[in-house]
Amino acid sequence: MITTTGVSHAFHGNPVLRDVSVAVRPGQILAVLGSNGAGKTTLLRALAGEIRPQAGRITLEGRCLSQWPGRELALRRAVLSQNIEVTFPFPVWDIVLMGRYAHNRGHESERDYTVAELALKHADAYRFIDRRYDTLSGGEKQRVQLARVLAQIWDGAGTAAARYLFLDEPTSSLDIEHQYRLMTFIRRFADEQVGVFCVLHDINLAAAFADRLLFMKDGEVLAQGPVDEVLSGEVIEGTYGLGAEIHRASGRPFVVPVCKEA
Repeated sequence: MITTTGVSHAFHGNPVLRDVSVAVRPGQILAVLGSNGAGKTTLLRALAGEIRPQAGRITLEGRCLSQWPGRELALRRAVLSQNIEVTFPFPVWDIVLMGRYAHNRGHESERDYTVAELALKHADAYRFIDRRYDTLSGGEKQRVQLARVLAQIWDGAGTAAARYLFLDEPTSSLDIEHQYRLMTFIRRFADEQVGVFCVLHDINLAAAFADRLLFMKDGEVLAQGPVDEVLSGEVIEGTYGLGAEIHRASGRPFVVPVCKEA
């Protein structure tokens, strides 16, 4: 697992994480929910090793995250950020092959090409293989970037080692069809013993695909646990200040917001 224990962090004296303890487990999707500024992205960056928190401890498979060499870490976890700027007119194919760098260090093999093709197909982006990245729409770019991070950990540490995928609002630029296609594939990837940490704003999308939910507010964990245990009107109101009713369809809960009278 990747775990945090008592993690706290501040930017310019402003606390953004407060005593956060959480675990990302292989084979499960942990969906992270909360209003803007709740600390979701900062927690993702800390878990992924992109920032070192000022207090607390983060471990990967029981070993302090800061002790992992960069290449070993790249083989075990991949990160899809909210905003990825690519200023050069790279072909889509080259963008996806960038995900294979930790495997080949710049000298691609037939295996790298095979994995890149598979990643594009699974991200529903293979049709863009001959396109220039800068000609794509926002949603199309999102799918190509997903293919890149999938290629990075496709077979990164061998069949015995757990792998982890960190996704920061991966559905934000997608229409509803591609939101569900993407989450369906992420669900399949998790079922292959990949641990997924996924920041989402759509509670119903999270409830439909996640194993566990983590609700954050003001840098703190408000509630976490299996979907059916933590998804409640009380938790939603505490997180967002919005009333909600919980219903069920196809065996899964879904949320109907209830606006308070002005």
